[in-house]
Order: sequence, then structure tokens, then C-alpha cells
Amino acid sequence: MDKRLIIAITLSFAVLAASQYFFAPKQSSNINTKVTAQTTANSKKKIPVNISGALNKVSNNTTPAQVPVKVVPSVKFRNSLMSVSFFSDGTIGSVKLLKYKDKKGIPTELVSPQNNFRPLQIVFADKKLNSEADKVKYKTVVNGETTLREGITTITFTARFKEFILKKIFTFHADKYIYDIHIVFENYSGDKLLKSPVWGIAIGPHLGHLKKKKYGFLGAAVYSNGKLKEYKKIKKEINKKTSDISWIGLESKYFTSLLIPGKDALGFQMSEDALNSSFYTTVLYNSSDVKSSVYMGPKEYFRLKPLGHNLFYIINYGMLGFLARPLLVVLHFFFKLFGNYGVAIIVTTFIIRLFFAPLSHKSFKSMKKMKDLQPKIKELRQKFKGKPEQLNKATMELYKRYKVNPMGGCLPIVLQIPVFFALYKVLLSSIELRGAPFIFWIKDLSAADPYYITPILMGASMFLQQKLQPTAVDPRQAKIMLALPIVFTFMFLGFPAGLVIYWLTNNILAIAQQVLIDNKSK
Repeated sequence: MDKRLIIAITLSFAVLAASQYFFAPKQSSNINTKVTAQTTANSKKKIPVNISGALNKVSNNTTPAQVPVKVVPSVKFRNSLMSVSFFSDGTIGSVKLLKYKDKKGIPTELVSPQNNFRPLQIVFADKKLNSEADKVKYKTVVNGETTLREGITTITFTARFKEFILKKIFTFHADKYIYDIHIVFENYSGDKLLKSPVWGIAIGPHLGHLKKKKYGFLGAAVYSNGKLKEYKKIKKEINKKTSDISWIGLESKYFTSLLIPGKDALGFQMSEDALNSSFYTTVLYNSSDVKSSVYMGPKEYFRLKPLGHNLFYIINYGMLGFLARPLLVVLHFFFKLFGNYGVAIIVTTFIIRLFFAPLSHKSFKSMKKMKDLQPKIKELRQKFKGKPEQLNKATMELYKRYKVNPMGGCLPIVLQIPVFFALYKVLLSSIELRGAPFIFWIKDLSAADPYYITPILMGASMFLQQKLQPTAVDPRQAKIMLALPIVFTFMFLGFPAGLVIYWLTNNILAIAQQVLIDNKSK
């Protein structure tokens, strides 16, 4: 086999890696200022509502400039994982993740309230109710510990409107990032309202003080009808029908803020404040009793998966997710075994190479046969110079006589590509590598090697691997192949160390396998 397919495969990886390096990953088609959803089967039995019209009213009546600034956070809750501060109206002023800190030791902040809009704010389709909501005073009752070490605690915010009483009841757990919200509209006798106003609950603006990462995604997301959609920009207005909203919210590379709306949700709306580069998501209801949940924390697969609601799909591995998730499980298993994610990456890469060893062996043998035939193929080229049809026929007869399959060296490689790309996505997206040390100078596998040692070793291993390849050498192809290690080395200088270690390990194992095969064939 000549090197064209190998070059194409290597360049394909280069393009994928370069796109991750130089550009933010492309998401679903851009969505707009208002994304709406039609009534669900459960909500059809309720009072008829013009969903699109109601969402427009919610949006028009609650633009950030119309919501006044209130007092500083007055109620606080803390467990082993997070610290939450509330404003007096039951909106959130701060969510700090205690286990995830920056280089200065400051916990990650997921909430960055603008001067006039805060997460979990209740908004109404009725303009008068919105105006009243800006002035009404809330009463707060905390039932349990505000610093929770075990069990659960509840915090209730109660407001008396002219025509009803609004209650926001939060239930927190000792060791979870997820908490429950129970919204109840009552009349003054304590009974639920028979006719609820059309209202919404909002998540946003954006996701804390987190900045856009080179390899990550920052924007809004929704999982409905069994599909994940992510929105980096919100521009045009479109309408969408949905029968199932599993969750909706905001995300960055490693963290997310998700609202799990429950069965009574009528629809959802997304909006963007271009001035402040902020996203808002709102879920609409017309029920007087709604139970929902909010997850505010890391995009950690092993924490999200047991919670249900398809929350783990917020970790977007793309079309290779069906391969990436099992690989993450394997990686996590070896981390538990060795206590080091760098070692886990090396062992996982070794296991993958071992699994594909028979295919790789077959590929190397086929390429060696092709190399041995090169002198004869060269003779045929001289003999049938300027006669391509006769050359092709003679070449195929030569392959048949020596029982050589020209694609035999390529197919085993092609079969391995999806697995390696899936592991690439896992290492690129997994929060488990954030702040995880490896050895000596590598203190964070999610950050670049500070001394560029591993990228240089990776480039050297790639060069050595090419020298050992038993393939035919065309002068033009040889120049391209020699340039690739240099290109990859410079490209990998800024890559997360975990990715570089994976690629370096893979190259070393490929070299070892090639040397072993060469020694056996002598």
C-alpha cells in the first residue's frame, strides 16, 4: 500500500485537532431570541394558552432593564459541595463550587447576576403581575440547618400578591449539586388556585464569571424529544414543537446550570443579551403547583448519570458518544485502581492497542509485503509507461500472484480510527482531568505541558514511527510525511497534557509493535 491513505488519515486527525485548537466546536444551527415549544400531552387538559404569544409576552415584559436591583443576598445554604446565597425574593445571588478552585484557591462561581436579572426569577406573561412582583416583599422560613452535613433542609420564600400567595420552596440535600424547587400559587384560604397565571422560571444570565475556553463550549443547551441541541449564538426567531423537555440551561466546558422542568412545562424560551454577552433560558407554565429541579455543578458523568433525566447528555461527545462513554468508564476504573489519571490514560491506551493488536499486526504484514513488491511495481511502471490501463491490469495480476491485498494495510487502521477519536473527545472534555496531576512538572492534565516536554517527545516518536513504517516511499509523499511530525509538535504545544500523553503513548506502543514484528520476520 502506498502512503496516500495513511497521509489522509493523519491529516484528518490534524484537521480535527486543529479545529479544536483554533476554533470553538461547531454546535447545532444558531437559534434565536425566542425558541418556543408547543403544549405537552399533560398540559393540554389545562386552561388553553397561546404558547407563542405567552412567551412573547414573558420576553417583552421581563427585559433585563425593567427588573430593578434588590438587596444583597440575605439567605445562605452550604453543604460539602456548594455554597448558595439567595436574595430576599428567592432568586440566587451566588453558587460557589467548593471542590473546584482556581489557582488562587478561590471556589468556582457559577452565578454572575447582572444588575437587573437573576437565576430562578419568576416572570409573568401579565405585565401588571410583573410590575407587582418587582415591589412585593417576601418572607423567608428556613427549616433545618443552613450548613448541611447530612439529610435535607428546606428554605421557603413566601410573597403576598393582591390576588394570591406565591411560595417558592427549595429542598437541598447534604451531598448533592441537585436541589428541588416547588412553586405553589395559593389563595388566601390556603387552597391552590383553580386558575393559575401564565408564568415562567428563568436560568441565567450566562454561567458565572467563566470565560470561553479554546477547546470548550459556552452557551445554552436543551435536551428535548431525545435530542441534545447546543446554541452558541441566538439570532433568528423560530418555533419548535416538543412533547418532552428533559432539561434546559446553560453550560461551559466543565460546568453547567440546568433546569429540569417536570411534566407540567408548556414550553421554553431562550434569549440573549448581546450587550452583556449573556444567555437566559425560561420555562413556561400555567399550573398553580409545579415541582422541578435544578442542577448547578460540574459536568461529571458519574455524578450526572445516576440522577436520571438524561442529564449526562450535557457532556457532548458528538456522534462518537456511544464509544466515548464506555471509554470514560474504563479510564475511571483505572484511575480508581492507580489513583492517577495520567497512569490511567497510559493503561487505557495500552488496552486499546492490545485489543487492536491482531488488526495492527495484519496491517503491518500487509504493508511489508507491499514494500517487498515495490521493485517489481517499479519495473511495471517503466514497462507500461504512458499506458495506465495496461499498468493497472498488470499491477492487479501481480497482487493476485503474490496474494497481496493493497487495502490490507489500510482497513485495520480505518477500523481503529473511531475508537481513537472517541478517546480523544473524552480526554478533551472530561472534568476529571481538570487539576489532575501526573508526574513532576505536569500538575494539571487539562492544561498544556508548561515546559513542552511531552509535545516534543510526541513529535520525535511520530518521526521514528514513520521511519519504521514498511511502506513504499514516493519522494513527494516522503516530504509530506516528514513535515507532519513538525506540524503536530507545534499544534500539540498548546494542547491539554492528557491528550499529548495519550498520543505519545499510542506512538510508543505502535513503535514497539513494529519492532517486534520486524524482529520476528527476520
